[in-house]
Amino acid sequence: MAKPQILTDQELDFLTRPFQNAEYSKDRALELASAGCIAMITEPGDRMAGALARSLGKLVLVDLLIDGLETKSVVQALQQRGQLDSCQQSFGDLEGTLADSRQRWLPRLSKSRLEHLFTQSAALRLKLVTAEDANWPAGLDDLQDSAPSILFVEGDPETLTKLSQAVSIVGSRLASSYGLQVTSFLVRELAQVARPTVSGGALGIDAQVHRSSIEQNFLLWR
Repeated sequence: MAKPQILTDQELDFLTRPFQNAEYSKDRALELASAGCIAMITEPGDRMAGALARSLGKLVLVDLLIDGLETKSVVQALQQRGQLDSCQQSFGDLEGTLADSRQRWLPRLSKSRLEHLFTQSAALRLKLVTAEDANWPAGLDDLQDSAPSILFVEGDPETLTKLSQAVSIVGSRLASSYGLQVTSFLVRELAQVARPTVSGGALGIDAQVHRSSIEQNFLLWR
Protein backbone atom coordinates (compact mmCIF):
# COMPACT_ATOMS: atom_id res chain seq x y z
CA MET A 1 0.00 0.00 0.00
CA ALA A 2 1.26 3.47 -0.84
CA LYS A 3 1.90 5.82 2.04
CA PRO A 4 2.48 9.52 2.51
CA GLN A 5 6.26 9.64 2.13
CA ILE A 6 6.25 13.00 3.82
CA LEU A 7 6.48 11.03 7.10
CA THR A 8 8.64 8.06 8.02
CA ASP A 9 7.15 4.98 9.68
CA GLN A 10 8.54 6.09 13.04
CA GLU A 11 7.07 9.56 12.62
CA LEU A 12 3.71 8.09 11.63
CA ASP A 13 3.71 5.97 14.77
CA PHE A 14 4.71 8.83 17.07
CA LEU A 15 2.35 11.43 15.62
CA THR A 16 -0.80 9.34 15.16
CA ARG A 17 -0.64 7.01 18.17
CA PRO A 18 -2.46 9.51 20.44
CA PHE A 19 -5.44 9.30 18.07
CA GLN A 20 -5.64 5.53 17.89
CA ASN A 21 -7.05 2.86 20.13
CA ALA A 22 -4.85 0.85 22.47
CA GLU A 23 -3.49 -1.20 19.56
CA TYR A 24 -1.56 0.73 16.92
CA SER A 25 -2.70 0.31 13.32
CA LYS A 26 -0.49 1.43 10.47
CA ASP A 27 -3.49 1.58 8.15
CA ARG A 28 -5.18 3.95 10.58
CA ALA A 29 -1.99 6.00 10.82
CA LEU A 30 -1.86 6.33 7.04
CA GLU A 31 -5.53 7.31 6.89
CA LEU A 32 -5.02 10.03 9.50
CA ALA A 33 -1.82 11.31 7.89
CA SER A 34 -3.29 11.53 4.41
CA ALA A 35 -6.54 13.12 5.61
CA GLY A 36 -4.58 15.59 7.73
CA CYS A 37 -2.32 16.45 4.82
CA ILE A 38 -5.29 17.18 2.55
CA ALA A 39 -6.93 19.32 5.24
CA MET A 40 -3.66 21.22 5.70
CA ILE A 41 -3.31 22.30 2.08
CA THR A 42 -6.94 22.94 1.03
CA GLU A 43 -9.65 25.42 1.87
CA PRO A 44 -13.03 24.22 3.16
CA GLY A 45 -15.28 23.04 0.36
CA ASP A 46 -12.49 22.38 -2.15
CA ARG A 47 -14.31 20.17 -4.68
CA MET A 48 -11.21 19.30 -6.67
CA ALA A 49 -9.46 17.91 -3.60
CA GLY A 50 -12.55 15.95 -2.68
CA ALA A 51 -12.99 14.57 -6.19
CA LEU A 52 -9.37 13.45 -6.43
CA ALA A 53 -9.44 11.91 -2.96
CA ARG A 54 -12.62 10.01 -3.83
CA SER A 55 -11.48 8.93 -7.29
CA LEU A 56 -7.88 8.01 -6.47
CA GLY A 57 -7.86 7.52 -2.71
CA LYS A 58 -6.31 9.89 -0.19
CA LEU A 59 -2.99 8.04 -0.10
CA VAL A 60 -2.53 8.21 -3.87
CA LEU A 61 -3.46 11.90 -3.88
CA VAL A 62 -0.82 12.65 -1.25
CA ASP A 63 1.80 10.74 -3.22
CA LEU A 64 0.90 12.79 -6.30
CA LEU A 65 1.20 15.98 -4.26
CA ILE A 66 4.65 14.98 -3.04
CA ASP A 67 5.65 14.39 -6.67
CA GLY A 68 4.45 17.87 -7.65
CA LEU A 69 0.89 17.07 -8.76
CA GLU A 70 1.93 16.91 -12.40
CA THR A 71 -1.10 17.13 -14.69
CA LYS A 72 0.04 14.17 -16.78
CA SER A 73 0.42 11.96 -13.70
CA VAL A 74 -2.99 12.94 -12.32
CA VAL A 75 -4.74 12.36 -15.64
CA GLN A 76 -3.02 8.99 -16.02
CA ALA A 77 -4.03 7.93 -12.51
CA LEU A 78 -7.65 8.96 -13.13
CA GLN A 79 -7.67 7.11 -16.44
CA GLN A 80 -6.34 3.93 -14.85
CA ARG A 81 -9.22 4.00 -12.35
CA GLY A 82 -11.87 4.82 -14.94
CA GLN A 83 -12.55 8.22 -13.35
CA LEU A 84 -11.18 10.57 -16.00
CA ASP A 85 -14.44 11.14 -17.90
CA SER A 86 -16.33 11.78 -14.66
CA CYS A 87 -13.83 14.39 -13.49
CA GLN A 88 -13.75 16.09 -16.88
CA GLN A 89 -17.55 16.34 -16.84
CA SER A 90 -17.51 17.76 -13.31
CA PHE A 91 -14.82 20.38 -13.86
CA GLY A 92 -14.86 21.08 -17.58
CA ASP A 93 -11.33 22.43 -17.95
CA LEU A 94 -9.75 19.72 -15.81
CA GLU A 95 -6.18 20.67 -16.66
CA GLY A 96 -6.81 24.32 -15.88
CA THR A 97 -8.47 23.48 -12.57
CA LEU A 98 -5.55 21.20 -11.68
CA ALA A 99 -3.11 23.99 -12.48
CA ASP A 100 -5.00 26.41 -10.21
CA SER A 101 -5.13 23.79 -7.45
CA ARG A 102 -1.42 23.06 -7.78
CA GLN A 103 -0.60 26.75 -7.28
CA ARG A 104 -2.66 26.87 -4.09
CA TRP A 105 -1.79 23.51 -2.61
CA LEU A 106 1.93 22.92 -3.14
CA PRO A 107 3.19 25.97 -1.18
CA ARG A 108 1.27 24.65 1.83
CA LEU A 109 2.69 21.13 1.63
CA SER A 110 5.12 20.96 4.53
CA LYS A 111 6.31 18.19 6.79
CA SER A 112 6.69 20.61 9.71
CA ARG A 113 3.12 21.87 9.25
CA LEU A 114 1.78 18.31 9.22
CA GLU A 115 3.76 17.49 12.36
CA HIS A 116 2.36 20.64 13.98
CA LEU A 117 -1.18 19.60 13.06
CA PHE A 118 -0.81 16.36 15.04
CA THR A 119 1.25 17.65 17.96
CA GLN A 120 -1.10 20.59 18.56
CA SER A 121 -4.16 18.36 18.30
CA ALA A 122 -2.63 16.01 20.86
CA ALA A 123 -1.69 18.89 23.15
CA LEU A 124 -5.28 20.15 23.04
CA ARG A 125 -6.60 16.61 23.64
CA LEU A 126 -8.61 16.67 20.42
CA LYS A 127 -10.01 13.60 18.71
CA LEU A 128 -9.56 13.14 14.97
CA VAL A 129 -12.47 11.74 12.96
CA THR A 130 -12.40 10.74 9.30
CA ALA A 131 -15.11 9.50 6.95
CA GLU A 132 -14.05 5.91 7.67
CA ASP A 133 -14.98 6.24 11.36
CA ALA A 134 -18.29 5.20 12.89
CA ASN A 135 -18.58 8.66 14.50
CA TRP A 136 -18.48 10.49 11.18
CA PRO A 137 -21.69 12.60 10.96
CA ALA A 138 -23.73 11.26 8.06
CA GLY A 139 -25.01 14.72 7.19
CA LEU A 140 -21.57 15.70 5.90
CA ASP A 141 -21.95 13.15 3.12
CA ASP A 142 -24.55 15.47 1.59
CA LEU A 143 -21.62 17.77 0.74
CA GLN A 144 -20.18 15.05 -1.50
CA ASP A 145 -16.78 16.20 -2.82
CA SER A 146 -16.99 19.39 -0.75
CA ALA A 147 -16.97 17.48 2.55
CA PRO A 148 -13.94 17.94 4.84
CA SER A 149 -11.27 15.26 4.92
CA ILE A 150 -10.98 15.24 8.71
CA LEU A 151 -12.74 16.65 11.79
CA PHE A 152 -10.99 17.98 14.91
CA VAL A 153 -13.25 17.19 17.85
CA GLU A 154 -13.15 18.48 21.41
CA GLY A 155 -15.21 16.27 23.69
CA ASP A 156 -17.00 13.03 22.94
CA PRO A 157 -16.92 12.15 19.20
CA GLU A 158 -20.07 10.05 19.61
CA THR A 159 -22.00 13.32 19.89
CA LEU A 160 -21.43 13.74 16.16
CA THR A 161 -23.78 10.83 15.49
CA LYS A 162 -26.61 12.64 17.27
CA LEU A 163 -26.86 15.62 14.93
CA SER A 164 -29.64 14.40 12.66
CA GLN A 165 -31.97 17.03 14.17
CA ALA A 166 -29.34 19.78 14.25
CA VAL A 167 -29.94 23.23 12.75
CA SER A 168 -27.10 25.10 11.04
CA ILE A 169 -26.88 28.84 11.62
CA VAL A 170 -24.19 30.88 9.85
CA GLY A 171 -23.89 34.51 8.84
CA SER A 172 -21.82 37.61 8.43
CA ARG A 173 -18.52 38.14 10.21
CA LEU A 174 -19.43 41.84 10.51
CA ALA A 175 -22.73 41.16 12.22
CA SER A 176 -25.03 43.98 13.33
CA SER A 177 -26.38 44.14 16.87
CA TYR A 178 -29.77 43.14 15.46
CA GLY A 179 -28.22 40.10 13.76
CA LEU A 180 -26.59 39.03 17.02
CA GLN A 181 -29.88 39.43 18.88
CA VAL A 182 -31.79 37.36 16.33
CA THR A 183 -29.11 34.69 16.48
CA SER A 184 -29.39 34.45 20.25
CA PHE A 185 -33.17 34.25 19.98
CA LEU A 186 -32.99 31.42 17.42
CA VAL A 187 -30.53 29.43 19.51
CA ARG A 188 -32.66 29.91 22.65
CA GLU A 189 -35.80 28.71 20.90
CA LEU A 190 -34.01 25.68 19.45
CA ALA A 191 -32.52 24.80 22.84
CA GLN A 192 -36.00 24.76 24.37
CA VAL A 193 -36.98 21.91 22.02
CA ALA A 194 -33.62 20.11 22.37
CA ARG A 195 -32.43 20.92 18.85
CA PRO A 196 -28.62 21.25 18.67
CA THR A 197 -27.04 24.01 16.59
CA VAL A 198 -24.10 23.79 14.20
CA SER A 199 -22.04 26.70 12.95
CA GLY A 200 -18.60 27.63 11.64
CA GLY A 201 -15.50 29.05 13.28
CA ALA A 202 -15.75 32.64 12.07
CA LEU A 203 -16.36 35.84 14.01
CA GLY A 204 -19.77 37.49 14.06
CA ILE A 205 -22.85 35.29 13.67
CA ASP A 206 -20.92 32.01 13.85
CA ALA A 207 -19.28 32.96 17.15
CA GLN A 208 -22.61 34.19 18.53
CA VAL A 209 -24.20 30.81 17.77
CA HIS A 210 -21.58 29.08 19.88
CA ARG A 211 -21.74 31.61 22.72
CA SER A 212 -25.53 31.42 22.87
CA SER A 213 -25.50 27.61 22.71
CA ILE A 214 -23.12 27.44 25.67
CA GLU A 215 -25.24 29.93 27.61
CA GLN A 216 -28.43 27.98 26.93
CA ASN A 217 -26.77 24.71 27.87
CA PHE A 218 -25.70 26.25 31.18
CA LEU A 219 -29.22 27.58 31.87
CA LEU A 220 -30.88 24.26 31.04
CA TRP A 221 -28.57 22.14 33.18
CA ARG A 222 -27.71 24.33 36.17
